[in-house]
Amino acid sequence: MVLAACQSSDPDPATTPPPSAPATESPAPSPSPSPSEATWPPTELDALTPADPVDEGEPTAYAAPEWLWDWVDDSWSTAIYSTLEFTHPEGKSPGFEGVQWLYLLAPDGAAFRIADLGDAANATIVDWDPGHRKAWLRLQGFSEERDVAEVDLLTGAVDTDDFTDGAGPRHSVEDESLALDFLPRAVAPDGTRLWVDIDPLLGATSGVAWYSPVTGEWESSAVNETLFDIAAARYARGTDGAVSPGYVAGSAWVSIADERALVMVPHEGGQGTIARTHIVIAHDLGDDSFTRTVFAALDATSSCRPLGPNGDSILVECSSVDGTRWEVEPAAGSVAEVSEDVVSDGGTDLGSYTEDVKAQGTRPPNVDDWTDLMPAPQVP
Repeated sequence: MVLAACQSSDPDPATTPPPSAPATESPAPSPSPSPSEATWPPTELDALTPADPVDEGEPTAYAAPEWLWDWVDDSWSTAIYSTLEFTHPEGKSPGFEGVQWLYLLAPDGAAFRIADLGDAANATIVDWDPGHRKAWLRLQGFSEERDVAEVDLLTGAVDTDDFTDGAGPRHSVEDESLALDFLPRAVAPDGTRLWVDIDPLLGATSGVAWYSPVTGEWESSAVNETLFDIAAARYARGTDGAVSPGYVAGSAWVSIADERALVMVPHEGGQGTIARTHIVIAHDLGDDSFTRTVFAALDATSSCRPLGPNGDSILVECSSVDGTRWEVEPAAGSVAEVSEDVVSDGGTDLGSYTEDVKAQGTRPPNVDDWTDLMPAPQVP
């Protein structure tokens, strides 16, 4: 994947040696070793008193001391302890009850409380960056409620707003909020993360962005503004536009392995809320280039979606039209009708970045004590 970044980490902290001792027959004491020379646990840990448990099942944990970040590196993990359970009391709305906290874990399993995640949604760790002291969580609420959040590991602040400073894909024209299903899907050899928005219910996307662990900054994709502008044009037309004119999303086929995304975005509306024309976009995830063309659907269609690539073309299928598919070639702007037995070159592949990271790295000995755990990403 063509993503420009270099892996780096914070410089190792060091303590200042004490002043030289006066001449004496006994040798002067050596300076205390810095964390880079010493091994965990430090003697300061012995002076800490475990925090009162938030629940009787919580593993022993400490409040995070100021010196903790002298030690945190890619041998550490983030973890969640949760007792959330679904409840639906009579006469009340359904939801969750219990406690849920985020922790930093040392290689030996020593745990430090970082953030109270509340009981509004089940949280899972999707990525974290020890160099810039950030972690990212997927929040799954009751029913279809979901979100993604960034946690400041220094302060414990949980940010569910647009933590990408506008670089990430947006969910809505009205408030330009960050996409709800924006998650890391792949990592380049230099450690740069590719984040992709894919609605798990509709197979739709509103774009992608890249995160660099070198700079701790986000880089937007060129296709994000295009998708937003199409949605904004629908929104400006009001009720005569396509379905959900304020949402920034299009039906998508994505392959991380092939570095390719194919998106169909409703454009001009017909009667009611049915889209009669779509914009078809072929997006190269590697070099962030894309081509686009207009696809005019038949009056009998209710929705259209990309099935995947077929050579240089995109195979398109529309509902309510039996036995017919189309090949759309965005670069040439051509559309050709084909039979239903024409198939795509491959299926959707969203990658497994989070699962891959959770399966590698240095795992503490008490891994089974936690609801969720993620070692720091290991970059060659």
